[in-house]
Amino acid sequence: METEYVRSLQTSFCRINLDKTPEENRFQYGILTRGGIGSLLPCTLRYIDEEAYLYYDITSKQNVRSRFERTVIRREWLREFVKAYEKLMNDLGRFLLDERNVIWDPENVYEDVEDMSFSFLYKPYEDHSESFRNLLEYFVEHIDYEDGELVDAVYKMYDRYEACPDEYMSKQLIRDIFNMGAVKAAENIKPIPVSEEEEEDTGAYRKKSFGDLFKYRRKRQEVNEYVNIEETDYETVQVAEADDYGESGFGKTIYIDPDSEKDYEYKIYSMDGKILWDLKGCDCTIGKKKDEADLILEDRSVSRIHARILHDGDDYYIEDLNSTNGTFKNGVRLSSFEKKKLKCDDEIKIGKIRLLFKE
Repeated sequence: METEYVRSLQTSFCRINLDKTPEENRFQYGILTRGGIGSLLPCTLRYIDEEAYLYYDITSKQNVRSRFERTVIRREWLREFVKAYEKLMNDLGRFLLDERNVIWDPENVYEDVEDMSFSFLYKPYEDHSESFRNLLEYFVEHIDYEDGELVDAVYKMYDRYEACPDEYMSKQLIRDIFNMGAVKAAENIKPIPVSEEEEEDTGAYRKKSFGDLFKYRRKRQEVNEYVNIEETDYETVQVAEADDYGESGFGKTIYIDPDSEKDYEYKIYSMDGKILWDLKGCDCTIGKKKDEADLILEDRSVSRIHARILHDGDDYYIEDLNSTNGTFKNGVRLSSFEKKKLKCDDEIKIGKIRLLFKE
């Protein structure tokens, strides 16, 4: 299902195009568009050029995929999510709405980071229950792997969901998270420790069903650690064919001319020339929420988590994080969650604050 982000005045919307003209008088459309269900995103039905759209108000909210693009999910956050899940199930039951119509994909679950409240996207008369698996897989890939109990709890959620999806979502999921670390897993879902050497390094656990995923994550970590070992002008290059260079699979050490490539170290400047943030090849989240943003801008026009500068290879990108007053590159406003490539001397406007991206 494709969604798009649009803006009208000071309101941001997630918009879904309906395949056919909806029967507006049917129960679910009436309940949904009437509003007042705190767990669901406020929704309106609109017609544009004879096409029907559902508009969901996502003003000042972050979707889960964007929220954890550059950080990890911790147990405190997951507990708050499950509290919201419990409230959602109660609200759906109270208004006689079918829980199978909630869309669970991480880009369609929203959080207000100020009070950690969650809002869910409901699409009438379409079964999206299978999308809950997508959310669980996202949790598996983004949880804090230093927290063994959290890893065990999320893997248990996934395994039990796979065994009996409907019954698990309605009865057991909430208990599993709130009992995290307090109740031992049943024998058939007991976590399998990694090797002693890896356990000492990471303190992580894995399950049989996710062994390949864990090995991949661990291998990637080892590769990154290896690349950063040497801080000289020499680089050891690994080649694909080990036969040419012996069993080790590594070629000869070659000399890298330090002047052959220039590493540009970009910074964020204020308009009066003051360095506000040295990017140093890393990402930077901009906002006024001190425990969530890297670059803090204390201005009322700036959202709590307003924008993000992303480092990708040799390039940097500016991304708006569904801010209230907008993110601008050289005077052009970005759409919610839109990314634009930055060049040296580009002006970035965050709310009313103007910044410069340059060396």
